Amino acid sequence: MNFIRKFMGKSSTEELSSVPKGKLYLTRAPNSPKGSLECLYNDAFMCIRSTTRPFYYQLAVSKVYQEGEILTPNDNEFDDNEWNFIILQDLSFKFIEKKNGSMAISWIDINGDVGDSFEFVIDDDVNLNDVESFKISLYKCIYESKYHKPSTEIDETELKEFESFEEELTLEDNVTTYDDEDDDDDDDDDDDDEEWAETSQGIVGKKSKSLGAASQQTERPYGDDEESTVVFIEPATKEEPKEKVFSKKVDLYLYGEDGFGFTSEVTLEILSYVAWNYTVKLYNGSNVRFETFLSSAMSPIFEESKNAFVFNYNRASESGLQSSTWLVGFDKLATMKEFQNQFLKCYFEYTNKKKYPDTEELDSSYLADSLSGMTLDDDDEFFSTHSSSDDKESDEDDEDEEVVVRPARSAKKITVPANVEGGINSDLTVGFANDRSYVVNGNNLGVFKNGNDDLEFQSTIGGLKNRAGQQILPEALMLQRRDESLVFKDKNSQGLYRMDLNRGQIVEEWDVSNNDQALRHFTTNKKYDQLTNEQTFMGISKNEVFQMDPRLANIIVPTETRLKQSNFNHINTTKGGYFAVSDADGKIRLYDRIGLKRAKSLLPSLGDTIVAMDTSNDGRWLLATCSDYLLLVDLKVQAGSKNAGALGFEKPFSAASKPIPRRIMLKPEHSMAILNSGGQKSLNFTRAYFNTKVTDHAETDIITSTGNYVVQFNLKKILQGKVDSYVVKKLDEAVVSSNFQFGSNNAIFASEHNVAKMGKRKFERFERFEKASERKR
Repeated sequence: MNFIRKFMGKSSTEELSSVPKGKLYLTRAPNSPKGSLECLYNDAFMCIRSTTRPFYYQLAVSKVYQEGEILTPNDNEFDDNEWNFIILQDLSFKFIEKKNGSMAISWIDINGDVGDSFEFVIDDDVNLNDVESFKISLYKCIYESKYHKPSTEIDETELKEFESFEEELTLEDNVTTYDDEDDDDDDDDDDDDEEWAETSQGIVGKKSKSLGAASQQTERPYGDDEESTVVFIEPATKEEPKEKVFSKKVDLYLYGEDGFGFTSEVTLEILSYVAWNYTVKLYNGSNVRFETFLSSAMSPIFEESKNAFVFNYNRASESGLQSSTWLVGFDKLATMKEFQNQFLKCYFEYTNKKKYPDTEELDSSYLADSLSGMTLDDDDEFFSTHSSSDDKESDEDDEDEEVVVRPARSAKKITVPANVEGGINSDLTVGFANDRSYVVNGNNLGVFKNGNDDLEFQSTIGGLKNRAGQQILPEALMLQRRDESLVFKDKNSQGLYRMDLNRGQIVEEWDVSNNDQALRHFTTNKKYDQLTNEQTFMGISKNEVFQMDPRLANIIVPTETRLKQSNFNHINTTKGGYFAVSDADGKIRLYDRIGLKRAKSLLPSLGDTIVAMDTSNDGRWLLATCSDYLLLVDLKVQAGSKNAGALGFEKPFSAASKPIPRRIMLKPEHSMAILNSGGQKSLNFTRAYFNTKVTDHAETDIITSTGNYVVQFNLKKILQGKVDSYVVKKLDEAVVSSNFQFGSNNAIFASEHNVAKMGKRKFERFERFEKASERKR
């Protein structure tokens, strides 16, 4: 449903830091026939801007016109007035002190020839303190894009890795060519060189005497014969690795949108560098050289049945951020297991910035389980007691038919008051009691009725302000009191507010500081408390869980549930009142009641920040959202173990009854297609939810979204090991939030400018990548 412009407004980006004056140059390799230096803007302004995507920022360099300067007709074109770059570590930013004493900022030109770079020479009049401030802001942007974590609370020492990295890296020094011993190539050899082609994934073509010239050729599809070759030119540090952690011969497959490449007898290595950095390197003696830093953006999967390791690789290209999918084939399971063990240790050290705890068997097996398949027997209680018509409907919807994903059709327009101003949609919450949905748009709240086939616009509560008359930007929405009240935080302050939805007015405003610690997150005491008249709820600060009672002068009621060294970031409750608290480092603590000094169970960290959590009705399943995968954890203590049948909320796990985690991910080739279509560096899942009812009801589906896609996973089939059991719906713009209509598996989702409701039958299976490739060939 399209809101009219008065409600939507335009998306805006905030300017975070700037260098007010300088000159922009394009510098080329010394042997370039185009010359070594070109001045693009003689008078320029550089700034860093936020974007609508979390953790991504933009570097903009604008041409400055002097008073009286005449604009040519071409100057009206945006591209002639401003250069824009996504801020990523791949661009290898460097701050340079030139011989004449001036300062400059340089970065790689990913769209130019090998060795080309941009250079912004800072004017001598610019204050050095401003330059230093810009430098720190730039490094923080790189930190957020790399780790998908806010940089607000990090120490500046954590930014040193980017400073060292930038000083060491140059693309020109890392271009690898493989030449024949005879340098006197004849005309036939030159013709062979022209068969090479550069694609968005790398350089592909037939065997050539010089791969260095490949980047200047035109685009061609992947070859599918044995002589097809793939070469990546990837920035890599000049610094020698500290240690070679792993090295074996493997087979290598590359999947691309136009086919696949295969190369045997490739050496696979894991290399260790300073600051807990590791790289995965693949090479042979003639035609393959590829190296990438180990990170969660790889979306790693180990396929034991195929003795294979599958991962994604992301790189910047002319059309934005491009992704490719790689499969490493091992000769036997034992070799794959050896690599898996080393990879998991390096992954843990990279994400946690500390030595792998070899003595903590729970941590190691927990991490290994999360990257492998999890299959429950058909006689498991989950299947024997919860089969229903919902399962049959879900099975019908998931028939193995080949369907191309198409964008969702535009919905009807909605009229809203002309005096309402807004921006883009940013949040969504779905009612349980009144069948309403609420969408945040700037400082406005859109109210929708969940109709039979679609959402029906009801009203707009606009221009939200606090008692001081300052604008409120709502976030973290929580419905209360049979959906008659809405509690939310303000992005701009530490204020917490309650709105009476019947009156459309903010009726309460609270100070929620707790011993100088800000309120991090809050939720209902029990999962379905919004269906009751309960007024109290729960909240967390950095290291404490507390009760919140609006009837008291001080809304926060301290408890004994606190940890000095914790960094809490999310809390979620079950139907029975148990609750889980996640830490910023990825640990999850389970409690059966508030006030306990120690958690009943502690789930180890996989190294990634937990964005949000949800729990099943019976408390057995914990669903955690991370930026590029979901984590499903079975909290039931397994049979034959101490405390068998109990939940981790009630009794602790022993080493013999460890919880079984399961990463829920898109298939790497599907991730690649999504990233390539949207120009994202990595997936960025919104909060995931189970479909639920108050009655005894088995959850059958999970919903989340990333980029322009809403995704529904089939829970039952995932637990049977069918990891690719999901359907998607592609929209024309980024999705900001998605959820289920209460009591059904109908999806309700908000994109940047639209809101819609859709049944599962309108979702489609993602087009199978391998079949699409066969048709193209």
